[in-house]
Amino acid sequence: SILVRGIRNSADYNYESELLLANSLITNTVETFFMNARPELISVKSSLVKELFGYSVDISSLVTPNVYEAMKRGQ
Repeated sequence: SILVRGIRNSADYNYESELLLANSLITNTVETFFMNARPELISVKSSLVKELFGYSVDISSLVTPNVYEAMKRGQ
């Protein structure tokens, strides 16, 4: 199994590193890969995206098409 985690900054890296350690204590069958966010998305937080979406703001430029469609279906 593979986990792919997005990293925006050093705070994300520290948090994700702690999760990696916890996961390794639970099981050794999961690999974690960190990916840096694209520069234009570094300041985007999921909580902000959810809040904007709740106010009917077009968030399609902030999420992938499949995430956008899933959010619309879940509304």
